[in-house]
Amino acid sequence: MRLDVNLNNLVVATISIQFVFFGWRVLREIAVGDKGPKEGGPWRTWLPWPDRVNLVSLCLVTIWCIVAPIISGHFTAASRAVLVSAVVLWMCHPFSVACHYELFRGGRYVVYGGGPEKWPLVTNSERKMVIASVLLSVGAGLLTWGKLAL
Repeated sequence: MRLDVNLNNLVVATISIQFVFFGWRVLREIAVGDKGPKEGGPWRTWLPWPDRVNLVSLCLVTIWCIVAPIISGHFTAASRAVLVSAVVLWMCHPFSVACHYELFRGGRYVVYGGGPEKWPLVTNSERKMVIASVLLSVGAGLLTWGKLAL
């Protein structure tokens, strides 16, 4: 049984979700950066690795799933592989962000103690989850590309 999927809708949904993830991060970092001395600030701000990976994925989806099909006139196997990889990444993104905040281990205060000045820029669990999600998405993309190229 073959399942037909409207790729245009999936591309729009993927890019929308990626923008929402990035927009949430920007708003969060602005709020953190604006904390004054009364709130224990100013706190450092940065773009965590899950969001950096999300931005790379957003750029790849834009190039391969919007620009390339407009130029070529059709969705290529590479376009589908990039789209599958992006979907896998945004499905893993909430877990990567949870690992960034150490939510599965009781939170940053419990794990590292002190305040934000003692927290690492990248936690061990975040590093592992980001690497796992990237490997999973690349594997899914390669599997899709290989299946479509045959």
